[in-house]
Amino acid sequence: MIALQNRPAHGARTPQRDAAAASRLQGPRYAPPRPPLTQTALRFPWVVQKIQRAWESPRAFDAVMDDLLIDQRGGRRGFPFEVLTELVDLRAWYDAWLKPQGKRGL
Repeated sequence: MIALQNRPAHGARTPQRDAAAASRLQGPRYAPPRPPLTQTALRFPWVVQKIQRAWESPRAFDAVMDDLLIDQRGGRRGFPFEVLTELVDLRAWYDAWLKPQGKRGL
């Protein structure tokens, strides 16, 4: 019998899996590399999952990013600077490289 000590359960979240999920967010081949979401994946894996679900739709992506970056409820602490920087950089990259022509800057 093989001992399965120190191994995560099948499908269990680990920092490596969360970082790998963040790396699957792709852009066009001609675009510069997508800004990394290293700190976001490590500290807030649910944020990366939320972004992944909205990735294919510019409208959904904008809604998710607005929800993450703009405090609608008041009194929230917000993300640490490193995470905030990654999210802002990702939004700028997405707007420049993935939004359909004519929809950029919305």
